[in-house]
Amino acid sequence: MADIVLCRIDERLVHGQITAQWIGYLGLDSIVVADRDTAASNFRQGLMDMAVPNSVETHYWSPEEAIIRLKDDDSQKRTLLLVKSPAVLLQLLRGGIPIAEADVGLMEKKDNTVQVDTQVFVSEDDRDALRKIKEMGTVLYIQALPYEEKKDDSILLK
Repeated sequence: MADIVLCRIDERLVHGQITAQWIGYLGLDSIVVADRDTAASNFRQGLMDMAVPNSVETHYWSPEEAIIRLKDDDSQKRTLLLVKSPAVLLQLLRGGIPIAEADVGLMEKKDNTVQVDTQVFVSEDDRDALRKIKEMGTVLYIQALPYEEKKDDSILLK
């Protein structure tokens, strides 16, 4: 199985913070985006690929395909797993993908969400999924950039 060094919930998926900060800090070999819309859009994939160094592989899969491919991957490449929502992360965990820790990045303001951190807004459905993720043993925290202090999950789960 791929060596998932970090899973990040971030609605932007691949963006400047990922390419300028996280890739080097984590020493990544690959990025997996588990998102149905992105997997179906060569245009979105192309935009994201432009931001990623050539030395880092990118893969864009639906959550279902990500479960199959990550289980079959025996490369041991240092991998960042990106998802847009807690619900997708929960789906991956239930599909048998072991994820030790998950960083909650940007979750945008929407109807029925409350702000819990500068860039994190959660709904009750998000909170329910995050509780289940924590119950499955995944450590949750908020950390925008690698040099910032991690904020524990207490503000996410209130």
